[in-house]
Amino acid sequence: MRSHPSVALIVAGANGQARRIAPGLFGADTTDAQRSEARLTLLGAITRWTQHGADAVQQQTAGPFSLGVDARLSSGYRLWPSEVQQLREIVSGPQPRRAFVVDRVPVQRTDREHHPGCDFFFSRGNGIDCSCGLS
Repeated sequence: MRSHPSVALIVAGANGQARRIAPGLFGADTTDAQRSEARLTLLGAITRWTQHGADAVQQQTAGPFSLGVDARLSSGYRLWPSEVQQLREIVSGPQPRRAFVVDRVPVQRTDREHHPGCDFFFSRGNGIDCSCGLS
């Protein structure tokens, strides 16, 4: 692939995408470590782009049945969301983790119907007390 004439075009395109996504990578205050990490991320994307045609379509047949799997690159020459996030984090640093809450309290139903997942419908309860709170 090194001697292929489109290598320079692919590398320039990857650099252009990186410049648009994370413009801070091309500033004067970017360290060598940050540039190296960005190059590694872009190298992974470029390698994926150049190898996307290898073993792209597989066909399997067993008796009257057949299965075709198409693994060709469908998104074109674009960075994956994980690569975009990596490039942005190189400049800004990792985003701080934030606390979150998962509300597990059942929502009060306004109508007088049992919830579809209620024990009443599955006869697991005694029919008087149910799991949805309707009773």
